[in-house]
Amino acid sequence: MKAIEFNKRIKGILNKYEYTLIDGVYYFKNNTFGDFRLSFEKTKELACIYFKFTSDKFNLELFYKLFNYNASINRFSFKWNIINGDFDYVLNEIEERLDNLNFLNDKKNVELVLEN
Repeated sequence: MKAIEFNKRIKGILNKYEYTLIDGVYYFKNNTFGDFRLSFEKTKELACIYFKFTSDKFNLELFYKLFNYNASINRFSFKWNIINGDFDYVLNEIEERLDNLNFLNDKKNVELVLEN
């Protein structure tokens, strides 16, 4: 996949959500985990999505409960990057993560997930 196609597809995913774009970095607000930022690049062999929760109110234990204790988040820096040579996997993964975060932006949905 060429960089132009990768960029077009990821921007199509990101445009489903509200964000602020500053110097190539996408900033998002989330009621459950606080703000996060996202940037991306495609190298010759890898698709890279750099994802970081930036809020002081980020709750790692809640994150693990809602997602998975085996989630690939850095528990110290709160980075949740995706770096892989399978471009479709990377695009599907970021879309799923953003969909889940958007769903969990509503406190009622958080309670629903925690009940089950």
